[in-house]
Amino acid sequence: MIQNKYVIPGDCVLWNKEPHIVLDLAGLDRAILRSVETGNTQQVPTVELLPHNSDTSVREDLVTVSDADWKDALNKFKIIQPLLRDGKQKRGSKEQIEEAAKKANVNYVTVYRWIKKYEETGLVSSLLRPQRSDIGKSRLDPKVETLMCEVINNFYLSKQRPSVSETCLEVARIFYEHQLEAPHPNTIRARINQISDKMRMSKRISAKAARERFTPLRGSFPSADFPLAVVQIDHTPVDLTIVDDVDRLPIGRPYMTIAIDVHTRMITGFCITLEAPSSMSVGLCIAHSVLPKEEQLAKLGITTPWPIWGKMQKIHVDNAREFRGTMLERACAEHGITLQHRPKGLPNYGGHVERAFLTFMKKTHGIAGTTFSNIKEKGEYDTDKNASMTLSEFEKWFTTFVVEVYHQRPHSGINGKLPIKLYEESIMGTDEKAGIGTPMRVVNERKFRLSAGSEAE
Repeated sequence: MIQNKYVIPGDCVLWNKEPHIVLDLAGLDRAILRSVETGNTQQVPTVELLPHNSDTSVREDLVTVSDADWKDALNKFKIIQPLLRDGKQKRGSKEQIEEAAKKANVNYVTVYRWIKKYEETGLVSSLLRPQRSDIGKSRLDPKVETLMCEVINNFYLSKQRPSVSETCLEVARIFYEHQLEAPHPNTIRARINQISDKMRMSKRISAKAARERFTPLRGSFPSADFPLAVVQIDHTPVDLTIVDDVDRLPIGRPYMTIAIDVHTRMITGFCITLEAPSSMSVGLCIAHSVLPKEEQLAKLGITTPWPIWGKMQKIHVDNAREFRGTMLERACAEHGITLQHRPKGLPNYGGHVERAFLTFMKKTHGIAGTTFSNIKEKGEYDTDKNASMTLSEFEKWFTTFVVEVYHQRPHSGINGKLPIKLYEESIMGTDEKAGIGTPMRVVNERKFRLSAGSEAE
């Protein structure tokens, strides 16, 4: 679906706040772009790419949305969900849309409008009833609106790919010829921003590029056959006693929350705290998973890349209380992420994340201050006396182990491949199979943290 975007050749993206076309992916962390405005070609970090059609009008605080309004938006999403594009699946046919509209007791045009809103944002909140923003404001004369749209369609949506500024000048020229007062450039820009990515690419580049862009290879959902299709999240107490930063005295065992991509076994994110697992630690783990990690790695002085980010399609969790909060459920629904709890009676359902925990805990047994896994294994070892690592030092140790060891060694569950290698093959493609492209960044990182409940207002 639209909410799980990947960047592939032919995409129109924003880089340095300017539109560019992706010509090719030069690796997991580099893309070759051509500027729409100047035609210049350059290689840039993929982590700096943003969606071209970025929506900033969605609600930041989902908690303030009334239950009735949120239920209404979710009902709209459930109506259009079977009609949305998913991998090679095309949008629902006119007959299917009309049938859905009939069941919902609305006009089929309304269903088309809901689909368009959701496809442009990938957010359920885009289906919330909008607040009136035109009270006290005048609207354009129909003649002005029609003429402006004609110029945009005939001039801007052309293979010559004129810039927005050039389009504003063309609108002014045409209106001068018709002896009419031209609309403000901001109005013209607003109309251009309403054009869908598919229409923009189809008219300005080619219909083929648009088809390839909106029907990329994704694999079949819900099986975990591509990166970020399914991510498992769980907690565990760490087999280690840590010390405070000032006096280096023992202060207890931390808790670890990790998220692992089932397809590649890449660790997508983690959270380590002294507090027991909570919705906050879950939100922090999800935010760490979805957002790029370059800034964190730089602060820790780690040069090995951690190139996995982006919204996952499904999160598998157990039935603990911290995974059942209203905020988490709304945040996942808002971003088109399916939150699935472990079915009762299937203890191996979360096996991937649990096996990762076993690996990590075994490694902590080599750190001074380990508690080991049980009393027999611990013997007469004095954990508190030997404890020496602070929380921040442990976070650096764990991050280093993840990117420099865990991602770089063969895993039997993926036919002996390295997680980082399988991830690269899935993103870039191989001689036998096309890649899905690099994940698209979240536009507003703070807004995402807020919606995930990992940051306070």
